[in-house]
Order: sequence, then C-alpha cells, then structure tokens
Amino acid sequence: RQESEMMRPRAYLTVGGLLAMYIGLSCMIYPLCDVLDVVGLPAAPCLILVIFGSFFIAFCVATFWMFVCWSCTRPWAALVFLIISLSGGVLLPTGN
Repeated sequence: RQESEMMRPRAYLTVGGLLAMYIGLSCMIYPLCDVLDVVGLPAAPCLILVIFGSFFIAFCVATFWMFVCWSCTRPWAALVFLIISLSGGVLLPTGN
C-alpha cells in the first residue's frame, strides 16, 4: 500500500514531462515558420507542422525513454515501446 501511494505521482510526472518536451520542441521549431514567411512562402502549413510534428517527436522521445527504463524489468513491453519509437522516428521525417 505504501509503495502504491509513493508511485501515484508517476503518471502526472510522465504527462508533465511529455508536455514540457512538446512545448520545448514547439519553441525550437517555430522560428522556421518565420524564415518561411521572410522567404515569401505560406506559413500556415508550417504552423500545422509545428503543432503536430512537435507532438509526435515528443511522443517518440518519451516512448524511447520508457523503453530504456523498462528494458531490464519488462523486456517485452520495452520492445513494444522501442518499436513505437523507432517507427515514429523513421516515419516522421518522411511526412507519412
């Protein structure tokens, strides 16, 4: 019982870390939209790329860290997280 009470904030910390990565990646990628605007290209598709691209990058990084943390104790679940992370990492640059 004491262990379950101690691990209760784990889910909130995970979601908080995912949101922090999302906000950080969005802040890093957003200046590219300004560069496109200076060049004269439309910036609206760039905002969609920033919003969704940052979320998927953050999700892939989070699943990779979950793989690293779970690799010793739960190898099959860790393998699923690794597959999710690698497939996201491969598909994200192609835009599929």
